[in-house]
Amino acid sequence: MSKPNQMSQSYVMSDDAVRFATMIMIGKGVNNEDAAIIAECLVEADLRGVHTHGLSRLPVYVERVQRGMVKAVPK
Repeated sequence: MSKPNQMSQSYVMSDDAVRFATMIMIGKGVNNEDAAIIAECLVEADLRGVHTHGLSRLPVYVERVQRGMVKAVPK
């Protein structure tokens, strides 16, 4: 039985993680190509063990797009 507030880990295939992150970014207005590049870079960082630059950054990227700090469709 898990303790309250204890985090659990789940594992997914990297291709599924890339698709998930890509769809999140597309949902925030990022074009398909840029969203895929972002997702691939985040997942690659996790696969290399650099979790500080992996999918844990996705909520930050989403927030920055939502606040207009980052353009969803840059020139």
